[in-house]
Amino acid sequence: MGRKVKRTIAKKTDLRAKRTSTKKKKKKLSKASSADLLEMAEECMAMMQPDVAATYCRQALELEPDRVETLEMLAVVLLECARGDARGDARVSDESIVLLRRAIELQPDDGYSKYMYLGQMLEGSDALQCYLKGIAIMEREHEAERSVRSDNGTRSCDTDESQLSLDLSNACCSAAELYVTDLCHEVEAEGQCETFCLKALEYAPENPQALQVSSSFLLSANRINEARDRIKRSVAIWLTVPDDSDQEVSFDINSLERFPPYFVRMNCVKILIEVGEYDLAYHVISTLLAEDDEVVAVWYLAGWMYHLQGEGYSDEAARHLLHAKQLASKVVCDDTDMLKHVDELLASLENVELKLGDDDDDNDDDDDYDECDGDECDENIGNQDERDKQMNV
Repeated sequence: MGRKVKRTIAKKTDLRAKRTSTKKKKKKLSKASSADLLEMAEECMAMMQPDVAATYCRQALELEPDRVETLEMLAVVLLECARGDARGDARVSDESIVLLRRAIELQPDDGYSKYMYLGQMLEGSDALQCYLKGIAIMEREHEAERSVRSDNGTRSCDTDESQLSLDLSNACCSAAELYVTDLCHEVEAEGQCETFCLKALEYAPENPQALQVSSSFLLSANRINEARDRIKRSVAIWLTVPDDSDQEVSFDINSLERFPPYFVRMNCVKILIEVGEYDLAYHVISTLLAEDDEVVAVWYLAGWMYHLQGEGYSDEAARHLLHAKQLASKVVCDDTDMLKHVDELLASLENVELKLGDDDDDNDDDDDYDECDGDECDENIGNQDERDKQMNV
């Protein structure tokens, strides 16, 4: 009986402590400034808590409705929230667009990031106008920084200038990509695309994304050899490939964080396959599966890669395509064209014994791609919905 009373008292004491802590937290929030709330939101984003961060941003916006920093941050946070809820994508995107446009209305000539975010959410000429405005602001800041450095005779701004140069390069890449997608039918599409590719490389010659986008342009212009050289240069910057083609690439969790974004590596694989660099494509696929092995398009591309190499690779092609088909039945994948192609490829492999394995066998399919420790890879699980949207396979 005595022990039971002690446990009851202990529980009540813990409950009082939690209530006191909650009251103190609410009191602290009630006195917080918008700057304090934004700082809390940033901390939540660092801890992968976008929903909580959004709450803090909304509270900050109530205190200062026309604070540009808050409008922009809430827009970005909402997009992060939407990654985990495909049903809310359209609604959240619309709100983010409204927030970013309000930020632009309040501060049209300063701060380029809001233009870049908005450009990524729009299409066609609307997206292009955002990128062009963002690039113009960046170029002005870039020139001002170089002028200050020249006047002071110092290199103290090198770090900032280097980051700004990289941002400029990436912005030019975004504009160039529009001319091979949304604006590909424009009269000057090819010329404009090449111009932005050259500017991207001018600002950051060793930017993997600039080299990759340039390779994509060269490929569309049927300049295959140049495209091959450019994409190989791009990959060499961020991935060390062993001289022995049979040897696996080696990397860990820290390497994954330094690699280009997932969807950029997805597009890299597509280019490598088109130029016939299958070994290099295999190594890039390894990094993708190590980070997240539940993206249907990765398995599809691996199967397609093996299929293109002929009959000697039919077994591997069938294995990867079957895994893509199985995975598509478990996760969200609405790319009907890709799934149709998977079925067509499997049908063409009529001489290969096709058998859908049990669920327990699925994990065996990625044994060939085991380049990092399992515990490390598990920490880098990505989001299927967002990647499917960005990859546009």
